[in-house]
Amino acid sequence: MTTATGHVDYGYGPTNGPHTWSLTCHTAAGARQSPINIITYKCHFNSKLTPFKVYVSHKGHKVLIRKKHNFQVSFKTDKPTSLEGGPLKDKYSLMQLHFHWGDDDDWGSEHHIDGRSYAAELHLVFVNEKYTTMDQASSDPEGLCVIGIFLKVINHFLYFYN
Repeated sequence: MTTATGHVDYGYGPTNGPHTWSLTCHTAAGARQSPINIITYKCHFNSKLTPFKVYVSHKGHKVLIRKKHNFQVSFKTDKPTSLEGGPLKDKYSLMQLHFHWGDDDDWGSEHHIDGRSYAAELHLVFVNEKYTTMDQASSDPEGLCVIGIFLKVINHFLYFYN
């Protein structure tokens, strides 16, 4: 949907969600581009992959940045939390995390599983240790690793009592 000023109004709802982004931004339809819909019956276990190894660092400081459609936490440290293993050939450093959410409890995640949206999605953004900035890494197909975690709203009282 385009506003009177000509700006595209994107979001995470049924009428302006990730499934509509490629209509106004053609790069959103790329083969390695968000959003994706994971079709579970097409997924297969790969026994050759090693487990992820996460090295947690509590050093450095965090910066909270409020953005138009979300917020992010950036990590500034010489010894960042890092990730390797799985399908990754290199070691990656955690640079930031951010959330995506919508207007209601059933629609807000950027990605879907079998067409189902979740209330929110957490992205942990790692940068290949060959690079020092996300700008440098973003031009390399192996420069960034984003781990997405779906979040759903539950009534914690019912959850704990059932």
